[in-house]
Amino acid sequence: YQFCSLPEMDRLEATKVTSKIGFSDFAGVSGFYMNKKNTCWMISSESSGIMVPYRNFYGKFTGEQIRRDEEKRKVFNGVKQPKYVWFTSVGKNHGTKGKQLCNYNGTFSKKADGEYSFDVPETLVLIEGAMKGDLFYDLTSQPNIDIPGVNCLEILKEELPRLKERGLKTILGGFDMDRMMNVHVMSALYKIAKYVQSYGIEFRNIQWDATYRT
Repeated sequence: YQFCSLPEMDRLEATKVTSKIGFSDFAGVSGFYMNKKNTCWMISSESSGIMVPYRNFYGKFTGEQIRRDEEKRKVFNGVKQPKYVWFTSVGKNHGTKGKQLCNYNGTFSKKADGEYSFDVPETLVLIEGAMKGDLFYDLTSQPNIDIPGVNCLEILKEELPRLKERGLKTILGGFDMDRMMNVHVMSALYKIAKYVQSYGIEFRNIQWDATYRT
C-alpha cells in the first residue's frame, strides 16, 4: 500500500530525489515548497511517523496523512495531539494547503470509454481512515471507501453521486467503536446515515469485534 516512514526534521532539501524535476512538477502538490531563492523544492515534517497515502476514484494519489509516532505526540492543556496530521506546506513559499480526502480500496480497471477507474460494487464498507481501510481490504478483500473521520460528510457528498450513478446500492458503516460511547460521534454518524439514505442508498452499521478494542 506504499506506506513509508517519515523522519522528524526541521527541513530537508529534496534535491537528492528531485534534481531533474522542474518548478511545475511539484507546484500545487501538498507538502512541498520552494526555498527562499526558488532554486529547489523542500519538504518539512513537524513529527516523525508513517506516511499514509490516499488514492482517489481513479487510483491516483491525491495526498497523504502522517500517523504520528505515539511517543512524539505532545500534550497541550491536558489534551494529546491528534494521531493523524495532513502532509501540507500551507503558508510556505509556493506551498500548498492539504485538503480532506477520500481513499478507495478495491479493484480498478479500464472502462469501455478508456477511463481507468474504481469498479463500483453494489455494497461498500465506509471506514474511518485510510490506513485502517487498507488493512481491512488486505484481510477481507471487501471494497471500501475511507474518510478521515465522522465529521467529514462534505467529502462523502462529493463522492456519492458518482457511486450511485455507477450502481452502488448499500453502504456499511464500519466506523470506530467510540461511536458506542461518544454522543458527538454518534450524532455525526447519524447525519452521514441520513444523507446516504436521501440518495436512495441503504445504510447499515457493522461493528468491529469488541474483543480487540484498543
